[in-house]
Amino acid sequence: MTNEEKAREIQANDVCCVWNGGCPNVRIGVLEAMQWKDEQFEAEKQALIDKACEWLKENVSKHLHGQYAFLKGEMIEEFKEAMKGGEE
Repeated sequence: MTNEEKAREIQANDVCCVWNGGCPNVRIGVLEAMQWKDEQFEAEKQALIDKACEWLKENVSKHLHGQYAFLKGEMIEEFKEAMKGGEE
C-alpha cells in the first residue's frame, strides 16, 4: 500500500466522513507525516550504512592480509551499494 492509498483510507475513516466524505486536511496531514517518516527512515538507514562502512575501513585489514589488502576499498563500495539495495 502506498502512502497515498493509506492516507485515503485514513481519510475515509475520519469522523468527518459522515458529513462530507472525509476531511481533505486529514489526508494531507497524514501524507505529510508519512513523507517525514520516510525521510527519517532513509536518514537512519544511511547513518547505519555509513557506520558499518567506517567499521569495515577500520577493521577489514585485520582479515585481508598481504595481496588481498587491495580489495578493501572495492569491497567496502560493493557493501555500501548492497546495503542501499543496489545489488542482490
